Amino acid sequence: MSDKLWYKVARNFIRSAAFPLPTNDTVIEILKEILTEEQANFLLSLRKPSYNIDQLKKIADLDEASLNNMLKELTHIGALTAFPIEEPGLWSIA
Repeated sequence: MSDKLWYKVARNFIRSAAFPLPTNDTVIEILKEILTEEQANFLLSLRKPSYNIDQLKKIADLDEASLNNMLKELTHIGALTAFPIEEPGLWSIA
């Protein structure tokens, strides 16, 4: 996997953090330990605050069961917050 991918993921995490850190080798190594390449690419593809399940499936190019598994894993490790919102089939991703 390219270092450029990991740098972008690290930069996105740091930008969204309450306590900004420098994007450095340590942060990148931590991300490599907790994320798969597929998860990192998925996180980089998220550009807006909410998606419906069909939009997420398209972004991830996954079936619904695999996507739900990925969302569960990413929320479990704290890489994102995903929860259903009032409109049926719409998820908020933070």
